[in-house]
Order: sequence, then C-alpha cells, then structure tokens
Amino acid sequence: MARMELLLEFASGPEATALRKALFKAETSALTLESADIKADFTRLSARVKFHGEVNDYGPTLSVVFEDGCGNLVQLVQFKAKGE
Repeated sequence: MARMELLLEFASGPEATALRKALFKAETSALTLESADIKADFTRLSARVKFHGEVNDYGPTLSVVFEDGCGNLVQLVQFKAKGE
C-alpha cells in the first residue's frame, strides 16, 4: 500500500507572506485534493467556504477552487471515468 505524507509549515515572515499573497492573486492553488463526487462536495462546502466560480468541466476532469480561510486557494478535482 502506498503511503502519503503531508507536511505543513508555518507561513510566517515577509517572504512567505509575499509568496502566499502572490499565489492567491495569481489564482494558483496551494493544494489540490481529489474528490469522488465534486458536485456533492461543492454543494456541501458552499455554506462554509468561498468558491471561485462553479465546477468547471475540463474534459477528463472536473475542477473548482475555493479559499481555505487562511489566505490560500485549494483546488478540488474529480477524474472522470472513461466514457463520461
């Protein structure tokens, strides 16, 4: 079984703050999470987070971006099954 790790670091200091603001302004997500049902997740999370638009269809994937409340953007992605 594959193992995944996530390292979270403090984003303090002028360089980290400037980078986070630049990424936010450029609409670049700091984290991408896979969703099994992105439309259901969008509906469920809409009352809790600010989304940047609706779920977009990019052919093989569906995607949407939201704010995490700490100055970062998070992208949700759902990979479509073949033939969808």
